[in-house]
Amino acid sequence: LKLQAWDCNLEDQAAEAAKACTSYTGKYGVNEEMFKANPCNITTQTDIMLKKWWNEVHNVELVGRNQYSDDVKHFGVEYECKTLGKDALEKITGCQWPVPTATGNRPQNTHKIAGDWEISGQDALETAITTWYKELEESEGIGENPVYTTEMENAGKLSNFVNLAYEENTQVGCAFQNCPKQGYTLVACQYDKLITPDELIYTTGKTCSKCAENTRKCETDSGNNGLCIK
Repeated sequence: LKLQAWDCNLEDQAAEAAKACTSYTGKYGVNEEMFKANPCNITTQTDIMLKKWWNEVHNVELVGRNQYSDDVKHFGVEYECKTLGKDALEKITGCQWPVPTATGNRPQNTHKIAGDWEISGQDALETAITTWYKELEESEGIGENPVYTTEMENAGKLSNFVNLAYEENTQVGCAFQNCPKQGYTLVACQYDKLITPDELIYTTGKTCSKCAENTRKCETDSGNNGLCIK
């Protein structure tokens, strides 16, 4: 992404369109969203919309200069509690950090939320996933060819991200554990497929282009647009 400067002329055009309650028809690109608001929550609602637009990039995993292809595999994984979720919970129940490795050498992501031992499970999981995704931003990235390399494995900077993004994953199970004595909360997620060097992390391509032929449908209702689900 290039550094962008604020342009007051563009702001004026956007403001005029918003005041008129009409869609922008000028020559520039535009993002638009309609929501009910009042003077007390307009900033919050605007922030939600901005995050939604930004997260569209994560939802389709566009990195580097990847181009669309017809071979994209982007399927929503199923939640598996009996094995993956159960083992993830067992690994963090004792509040040990670093978290013990998963049974059977399964891939496992872990995260420690320091200073908060009362956080809810949903908030803890969202915090962990956000942190794992940020590995892509904070590292050298993947580049144009999304292959998991030996260099990536040795550096260890993308170890959690690749588990999230690996296209062969079909199941995931997660757990959290509040640890008041230790002063933190632990999160662990296990996956059913282990990625190894020289494997493709994911195939780039047009969103939902392979859903139908894999007897799936394209998710359009939950905010996670771009996933092929059952």
